[in-house]
Amino acid sequence: MMPRPILKDNFNVTYRKIPVLAIGREIYIDTSLILEALEHHFPPAQGYGSLYPAGHAATYRSLIRGFASYWTDRPLFRVTTGLIPATVWRTHFGVDRANLIGHTLDAEKLARKVPQNLSGLDLQLSLLEPLFVGDGRKWIFEGDKPSAADVAVWYQLDWGEKISRGEGISDLTGGRARDGDGEGMGSVFNRERYPGLVGWFERFKDYIHDLPGTETRVERSDDAGIKKTLQTLRDTEVAERVPVLPTPAGPHRELDRRNGLVTGTEVTIAPDDTGRDSPTVGTLLAIGPEEVVIRPQKTDGAGPRVGDIFDRATEILCQLPVTSPTILGALPFQGPFDDGYLLPTVTDCRPDMVSGTAWETLLAVNHVDTIVLRLVLGIAQADLSRESGPPHSVRLLNATIYLLRVSLDLASQGRGNAQRWSVVCVFLWTSWQRILMIRLRSVVGRQLHGFDYNSRGLNSIRAQDLVPEIFEYRGKVQQADLEATPYLCAWAYRNLIEDRACISSDLRHVAQNLHDCFGGREAVCNAGHVQCSGLSSVSCGRFENTTVINQSMHMRKCSGNCPRLFWSRESFVAVSGPKAIDVTTTSASALRYCQVTSKTLAISHVWSHGQGGRPDRDGPEGTGFNLCLHQRYSEIAVSLGCSSYWMDTPCIPSEKGLRWDCIAHIHKIFTTSMVTLVCDRDLMSIDIADSSVDACENLLSTLLVCDWNMRAWTLLESMRGRSSLYLLCADDRTIKLYDVLQTVFQGGSLDVLVPYLTRSYLFPPDDIMDMELFEGSGSVATAEDQQLAEGFISVGEAAVLLSHRHATRDEDDVLIWNLLIGDTAEQDAAEMWRRQLGTKISTGALVSSAPRLRNVAGFHWAPSRPTLPRRSTTNTATTTAHEKTLLAYDGGDARDGEITTDGLRAKWLTCRFTIAGANVQEELHLGKNNSTDEKLAAIANRYIPDFAHGMLLQVCPTRGPNNVPLPYQGSNNHVLVVCGSHDALGWEWRGAYEWGRTCPLPRFVVEEILLV
Repeated sequence: MMPRPILKDNFNVTYRKIPVLAIGREIYIDTSLILEALEHHFPPAQGYGSLYPAGHAATYRSLIRGFASYWTDRPLFRVTTGLIPATVWRTHFGVDRANLIGHTLDAEKLARKVPQNLSGLDLQLSLLEPLFVGDGRKWIFEGDKPSAADVAVWYQLDWGEKISRGEGISDLTGGRARDGDGEGMGSVFNRERYPGLVGWFERFKDYIHDLPGTETRVERSDDAGIKKTLQTLRDTEVAERVPVLPTPAGPHRELDRRNGLVTGTEVTIAPDDTGRDSPTVGTLLAIGPEEVVIRPQKTDGAGPRVGDIFDRATEILCQLPVTSPTILGALPFQGPFDDGYLLPTVTDCRPDMVSGTAWETLLAVNHVDTIVLRLVLGIAQADLSRESGPPHSVRLLNATIYLLRVSLDLASQGRGNAQRWSVVCVFLWTSWQRILMIRLRSVVGRQLHGFDYNSRGLNSIRAQDLVPEIFEYRGKVQQADLEATPYLCAWAYRNLIEDRACISSDLRHVAQNLHDCFGGREAVCNAGHVQCSGLSSVSCGRFENTTVINQSMHMRKCSGNCPRLFWSRESFVAVSGPKAIDVTTTSASALRYCQVTSKTLAISHVWSHGQGGRPDRDGPEGTGFNLCLHQRYSEIAVSLGCSSYWMDTPCIPSEKGLRWDCIAHIHKIFTTSMVTLVCDRDLMSIDIADSSVDACENLLSTLLVCDWNMRAWTLLESMRGRSSLYLLCADDRTIKLYDVLQTVFQGGSLDVLVPYLTRSYLFPPDDIMDMELFEGSGSVATAEDQQLAEGFISVGEAAVLLSHRHATRDEDDVLIWNLLIGDTAEQDAAEMWRRQLGTKISTGALVSSAPRLRNVAGFHWAPSRPTLPRRSTTNTATTTAHEKTLLAYDGGDARDGEITTDGLRAKWLTCRFTIAGANVQEELHLGKNNSTDEKLAAIANRYIPDFAHGMLLQVCPTRGPNNVPLPYQGSNNHVLVVCGSHDALGWEWRGAYEWGRTCPLPRFVVEEILLV
């Protein structure tokens, strides 16, 4: 769509906005400059009209300009653009506008802001109304004719009134949105509410109508007329004197020189709000306070050279896995394959091949198909020409996986040769994998500019629900990868492979990197070589049975017997607010403190690795702080430009009152600090002396499953300090995580990078607060976006993240939950949920094994904690260790529910069933082949024996067909919510249930219900 081809191809101008004024060969861009150019070149003295009419209005010229540029084009424009119907943002126009501002646009969020923008419009109209009441004034400023201020306000209201009703949006979107799909602004802009303003609006409309027509219009379809106009502009002589509009003060040559803006310099010019990705390059001819004049540089009309495109495409292809992950065991024919389907060099080895080897030698697995090549070439050309790449590939992905489903069905039905159908499946699976990786590459690239919650959702990509047998087989292969590296924790690996970012089920490179780094070590989570089961965190010894010896860690060069430093309580209490260790004043006698500032290094670590403790000598956890550790972090702080460091061990004492005060300042500590340093013993074993791509890939692979990434407190610290995360590696070398991600993105294996797509706490935050839909329209950010920009997340997002990780103390889980969402530092879940009244939560984020609140009216659906407790006086924890925990997952494309005083009101896919007469043994629910009725009876007996009515729920998607549920990503089975009711009006959450795919589901319908 953009940049505008006429400007780019004929005048080398890549400016994206409108209007543009051409007077001869002088091209003016930016509305305020265009108005001044018209006034300058067509003055009233020559018989033309004026935007600053004679009389009193001329006195107000500066005010009129400011009114038009800074009020009308900003506060007023931002609310009128906010009334554009949401259907517009769901089309290609919305995609192009997102590319213009550099940020994904969420149509649902923008739709929810319409009432807020109507209120904003009401404010603006209220400010304008007094101008036209009481003194008989006809125009905004005194005078007998309208001025630029009238033009600006009238255009905003006229355009805003039309587009808010949906007038012209069909043409704007190429027919993808329907005219009339809009609320309009008549509820606030009407004669009854603002009679003076509406009278002025109609008066100006009549004034414009009565003006003589002077326009010679060239229609879009008039190619000859366009060519003639362009030729006329080209034939016009360039003015001898560089045109600079007159200003009161003239150029400030000293400032221009200091800024490097001297005549003849090559410069790039771009808007200061949106459209910054398409700068115009040229030679500076003149500059003034309000104007910059350049001669645009001639661009190569042919675009990037073919050889350069091929080279870039090759680089991208080399970042993809050479072969797709095997699905041979899920195919109807598993070999041996005929020679024609194998690589020519290996056909002689065919009789002795094992399944893994056979897969690697199939032609369809190794060759890159035409569709993938076209996609990669398109991306390569876009990279080199700084233009938008190929359109979104989700439809192509889903079409490919549908074809795979059909091919599997035809093969299983005996339709033709089983070997040929299997090869077709191999081809489609391989193509789908590569298209998916290319798609995810673009998402990673955007996330590196700032994590965007609107673009992380991958739910629109269909896979697991369409070919469950393939993903079930992939799970078995991944289990073998896990067992090949005993050191790798099964719980951590399960969290990784079930993450939505790992939709490809291809973690071969990650698993190989982990094996290379830790293949010779014993299991990290249980004694000996036996890994934990991965069923739940309770089964993992990392959280339950690890012996923790505080201050057992020392620097490598330390003998292990260095003295310990204890706090100076006097120094501690003398500092107000969050406290850090002052590296200058601290000595061998005592730890001394200063306030946390932008020159502080914040350290995030795992207590079980031996750096835990408290700085006081006499407290219950008082240990002091090893001198060698203080020296390490002091040296690192200084090397990074810091003068202090914060770490919980030396900075949070045992005294309860002081401890809670420190915890309350966690947010400020990590958001204020210059750097957040991640300390984990696995990361600290990796050598980054050469900062090679291989070393960076090892770091990223290890970070995904290390202890630090599985803890709740470190999650909170990372979320707050993600603007500048550094990793501590071997020999106390540090490296910025962002640089590691960029290194792998530019030249490493993309499959190592993809799992980071959903890890918001490891990416720098997005700068959406500065993003505008149109110049002056104001930030597109909602209140939720504002919260995210400040380092807080929603209660549902926090529940998802915490369901996969834990604090050392069970009671800290709810505390951290509160801190993540920006709530008060307390451990009462019921009060936390009550403070959420009136807000929304993703229904998908609620589906988990987390326990629910009891005896709290209206909140029986709400988790009482984000995950199951690991310590209990009953046998609950022991039982849970042998049961699979259903984790909460990203509900990015799930319907939201509204939290009300009565309960959670939301739309679900529902199945009602009766309880009466359900007299089936509970054990039936374990059977795989029970009938639907038997399963319902077993569910009733187990979950809702005391209720009169039963209901099953599935998550309803926000887009696509309503009757297709959003699949639960942690299982190949259907995961259903079981509810019970006494009156069939309010429903109580009773648990989550896995319904095997071998048994047909009952009928579900979309229904809004109230969970109490």
